[in-house]
Amino acid sequence: MKFDEVTTQFVLTRHVIAYDVMAIRSKIWDAMKPDQQARFQAAADKAMAENTAKFNAQETEVLDYFRKEGKKVYEPDQNAFRTFAQKRYLDKYGNDWPKGALERINAIT
Repeated sequence: MKFDEVTTQFVLTRHVIAYDVMAIRSKIWDAMKPDQQARFQAAADKAMAENTAKFNAQETEVLDYFRKEGKKVYEPDQNAFRTFAQKRYLDKYGNDWPKGALERINAIT
């Protein structure tokens, strides 16, 4: 995308964790036998793992290139940001969330 042509720095916010989605209609899923569902799930898990590994390798390669070209690459303290952002969000909207929602969200990351 030629980002390196228009900026001198990159900040690795990790705000995009995963952007691949595999979906199947419940009508089709429910029509599958349990062993078919298991095989489908295993294939989906394998495909996602392979894609994640490929993405991570590409990210490492491009960041190495940016650094070699003299670009600054910053990795902020994500836990500090997450703690601060969650407190602010919960202070404002926390009472509207279902019980345990934050814990379920945090278990994903």
